[in-house]
Amino acid sequence: MSWLEQADRRKWVISDQEELTPDEQDTIIQKILIIRSRIEQAFTQIIQEQSIPASIVTFLNQELARYRSYYQIETGDQERPFTTVRNYEITQLPALFLEEACLFFTTFKLANLKKCENHACILFFYDSSRNQQRRWCSMDTCGNRVKVNQHYHRKKNQE
Repeated sequence: MSWLEQADRRKWVISDQEELTPDEQDTIIQKILIIRSRIEQAFTQIIQEQSIPASIVTFLNQELARYRSYYQIETGDQERPFTTVRNYEITQLPALFLEEACLFFTTFKLANLKKCENHACILFFYDSSRNQQRRWCSMDTCGNRVKVNQHYHRKKNQE
């Protein structure tokens, strides 16, 4: 749910988590974790081989066939008076993650997908910087930690 909020996707889920039994909530979370794990495996292969593995395409297509969602028209702003929004029942939440993955896999440049260079970090990121030289998932966390650590060791070695 936190990811949905951060990605501005929570509004697309039209029902609440509390409507589900604890077992149903666990089932949905487990499905989403499986999806995340398969995507992480695919990201690792993409970085190593510079191609999208057929196994992730097959996985996404098979999983998407299990779910349903629907479009709605919503009012927008002056520039775009109407927009379409795809809505999901809470029980269909894995479909949102699957569809986002499909959209990503069909629109990204292979070379821009990178793994954070902080060895303690498990995150991947999409490098949209001008010169494609980004090294960390976040400069505020991983990049800063690495630079502080390097500074500490330089100062320690000078003493």
